[in-house]
Amino acid sequence: KAAKALLIRGQALYFQAQVPAAFESLKAATEADPAEARAFYYLARVMERLHMAGDPRGSPSAQEAAYLKAVCLRPDYAEALGLLAWLYATTDDPKLKKIKQAIPIAVRAAELDPTPEVLDTLAECYFQDGQLQEALAAEQRALAANPPERKYFEEQLRKFQAAVKKK
Repeated sequence: KAAKALLIRGQALYFQAQVPAAFESLKAATEADPAEARAFYYLARVMERLHMAGDPRGSPSAQEAAYLKAVCLRPDYAEALGLLAWLYATTDDPKLKKIKQAIPIAVRAAELDPTPEVLDTLAECYFQDGQLQEALAAEQRALAANPPERKYFEEQLRKFQAAVKKK
């Protein structure tokens, strides 16, 4: 019961952009119930924001560990799979740059939940691996799903199209 309350509090704080407080609540939630995949997923999301703010609690390796725990607990957790793939494909940390691992993870996420965001992750993974036609096809599927943030997806599509033209 306490773990669920901590998770709900952590999620609310995350969505209110109260990142340090969200981190503390979600960390406590994972300790109170180490079998709650959502707590690890949201902890990883909070860690991403911490990392962007220069806070060492959000290191990419800590994010990876939290996503891996979420996926281990719930292998069909599409959002966690997608963001783990995104981390592997886009990180600046050479120890975590795992493009070849990212692609099958992103493929699985897209099979489970073919939302525009997940398809964009798949497209980015293909792009990072030099599979430009596959990147284009995945991004076109993302746009065909009519995402609310069309501008971002259109920019991604242009990036992939430009790469194909250069090749």
